[in-house]
Amino acid sequence: MQTLASGKVGLALSGGGFRASFYHLGVLARLAELDMLRHLEVLSCVSGGSIVGAHYYLELRRLMQFTRRPAEPTESGLRDDEISQQDYLDLVDKLINDFLDGVQKNLRMRVLANPWANLKMLFLPTYSRTEYLGELYEKHLYSRVDDAGQQRRSLDELFIQPPDEADDFRPGNVNWRRCHKIPQLVLNATTLNTGHLWQFTVSWMGESPNIVNREFDKNPRLRRLYYQEAPEPRYRHLRLGHAVAASSCVPGLFEPIELPRLYEQNNIRLVDGGVYDNLGVAALTEQDCAVMIVSDASGQLNPDDDPAGGILGPVLRSMSVMMGRIRGSEYEDLHARKSSVQLKGMTYVHLTQGLDGKEVDWKGSGVPAEPATAAPVTGYGVRRDVQQRLAMMRTDLDSFTDVEAFALMNSGYHAMSRAAGSLKSFPLIRDVTRPWSFRQLDGAMQSTAPTGNGLSAAALDRHLGVSHMKFFKVWHLHGALAALAVTLAVLLLGGVGYWVINGLLNNPQMSLMETASVQALLGWLHRSLTLGNLAGGVMMLLAGYLVLALFGQRFGKRIMQFFKLRSILRRAAIGVGIGLIGWIIPTLHLLLFDRLFLRLGRLRSPDRRAGVMTSADGTP
Repeated sequence: MQTLASGKVGLALSGGGFRASFYHLGVLARLAELDMLRHLEVLSCVSGGSIVGAHYYLELRRLMQFTRRPAEPTESGLRDDEISQQDYLDLVDKLINDFLDGVQKNLRMRVLANPWANLKMLFLPTYSRTEYLGELYEKHLYSRVDDAGQQRRSLDELFIQPPDEADDFRPGNVNWRRCHKIPQLVLNATTLNTGHLWQFTVSWMGESPNIVNREFDKNPRLRRLYYQEAPEPRYRHLRLGHAVAASSCVPGLFEPIELPRLYEQNNIRLVDGGVYDNLGVAALTEQDCAVMIVSDASGQLNPDDDPAGGILGPVLRSMSVMMGRIRGSEYEDLHARKSSVQLKGMTYVHLTQGLDGKEVDWKGSGVPAEPATAAPVTGYGVRRDVQQRLAMMRTDLDSFTDVEAFALMNSGYHAMSRAAGSLKSFPLIRDVTRPWSFRQLDGAMQSTAPTGNGLSAAALDRHLGVSHMKFFKVWHLHGALAALAVTLAVLLLGGVGYWVINGLLNNPQMSLMETASVQALLGWLHRSLTLGNLAGGVMMLLAGYLVLALFGQRFGKRIMQFFKLRSILRRAAIGVGIGLIGWIIPTLHLLLFDRLFLRLGRLRSPDRRAGVMTSADGTP
């Protein structure tokens, strides 16, 4: 009956790669202690939030539908009155360990380390790295859920069916009387065709009619369809991994997910949901959530004392500015809704919470600005310098060490502890705490003073100091590798210097233009840039326009391929070579450097016992 008094509760998990995923896990841990997870009716996820949100949903489905009751011989699930707060605590604890284990497989690198997948991408135009990434989500993350499911999971098969509800029930019709709600999972992506928000649920997919504002948006809307109404079997049984991959495929890093022949005369392409709404609050608004809990670990617009000039640099920086402005507008809209009593409750936590912005004086200013707050910790107890490093951590899909993951969880946990006070309409349980594994960082996260157990503040700072780097992190953390890198750099510079000096001494009249490498390049240009080649290129360009005009874009492209047979064969040969050889370096990285990186940041004991806290040396 709490729903009738307080309204529908929704949780939004923002984008931001695995950084966001681990921050959200800390938020979920605190919500489990407060006994708030049972009230959630909508779970809206974006990008990194979709990766962990789908995993949480599968674990909740396992709890409600596949848990074995003591009196039953088979796995029949738990009735509403049989579920307890302890079940949610155990669920989140299992989720933390399983998710971290899966992330430490380094999914980004595994996309490149499979030669057969590389060859499949080469010969199947519709198969991309993004789809393969979705299959890796299923293999290394979602397959850990013990729900009798196969590794390949279809969205249409993921309804939660508790034993005390009818087979044809709808969660929206029964949640008002349930103590433990059945949430609707919403995975958000962005449609490049229309610029609208695309949503996946376990029953339908498409663009919402409630989010498209017809007052000014005249682009066509791709109507929602139930999976059983889809025109092809692959859409009737759409894979969960592919939906999550669509929600998390960052433009420029991963190809869009394609949905060909789903709509007439449209080849639908989907990219990261963060392009449209990186917080995930649009779905909560659409579902009429009266209480919103928003966990925001999205990418921050960091200051740049010398932003890039030229052509490309300002474009990239401007895109970051626009994304930051959209995020700020959504934040302001939420607070306006709360102030106007459209929302009965709103809790918002984010990575820069508790940090101060610096006021910069102009050169020669006579009146300096007031200094920022000197307090060394935020209002929720985390050191400001640590929180600043977490806000600058990479938003990537590579391996995260225990130190990095636990620091993010710890921050989300304590931020939610402080922010939960705004949920006044719910009977929060504040005297329940669990010895989460990430709480062993409390001492190092809150003070630089030695604590005598757990990871030291200096060691934490050292690990987080390289956490913003996408590459070569282990080379900075490991002393021997750092020394080797310096040695190799010195030898390389010395070799180049020796080559230049030796050449000048042997032939003082020699110039750079006379070197063998430069001469080879000039020779290639001389052979390639002939009048015949230039004329042929212009003719091919004109022929291409003519074919496209006569036969249309779709068939014209296919016809033009016959005129570029030599180029196609050359690219195919290069692709086969990369597919057969290009996996070697990623595999070596996984076997050597990635393992070393994870070992340097390991905090968990080998047995990973639930609820057992371990010190930095691995002892309980």
